[in-house]
Amino acid sequence: MSLTFPRTRPRPLVIRLICPVALSSTSQPVAVALEAKAGAATTGLVRSLIVPHSAVVTSRRIPVAARDLRVWDAPSTVAVAATAANDDLAVVYNTLGTLPATIETGDLKNAGATTRKVGWEFVVPDNYVPGQSLVLRIPAGMKTTVASTAATVDVNAYRKAAPTVDICATDAQSINSLTEANKDFVLTPTNVVPGEVIDVVISVTVNDTGTGTAVIGRINTAGLEVQATCKA
Repeated sequence: MSLTFPRTRPRPLVIRLICPVALSSTSQPVAVALEAKAGAATTGLVRSLIVPHSAVVTSRRIPVAARDLRVWDAPSTVAVAATAANDDLAVVYNTLGTLPATIETGDLKNAGATTRKVGWEFVVPDNYVPGQSLVLRIPAGMKTTVASTAATVDVNAYRKAAPTVDICATDAQSINSLTEANKDFVLTPTNVVPGEVIDVVISVTVNDTGTGTAVIGRINTAGLEVQATCKA
């Protein structure tokens, strides 16, 4: 006696998997829709692997060139002076092949609390992802001698579309050390859109009394940059 079973068509099985896929060793994970169907000519056939280009994002580093820096309250000035004075920082072009340009306070020993500034216009990249991270990184420290009381760096940032609102969300940070360190300042991304211009001012405050040698706050332009989350 033999049994005969009716031939049935395999029931399609659809698997949808959302998983991170690294496109390269440096790319960010992205959401990829992977759909496989059982019962096709080849079981487990991959029907689609779709990576929309617009979905790939990365942290872009945008350097701030020394030539773009301006006197903070007179941005039409062609360049910042090489000697700090009044409330202005200096841009010092060091010997080529030895050190990159540095932003310096000048000697403020025994000068009490003194604040000096420099500014520039930052253009938000066209491929910036609205609402995502914007961070200004400032590598800074003291040049030869620390201040007797304190030394700090601070940032103010204003969208030209809302010129009265400071979007820097980070308070002043200490740079009173001979070891240069990165100081990160977060810019609130609310309402920031690609292509717009942000006025940025960096302030260095040194408070020194009673020091005999030069007390100079310094920012290294080699690492001065804005880090923005952008589409690849």
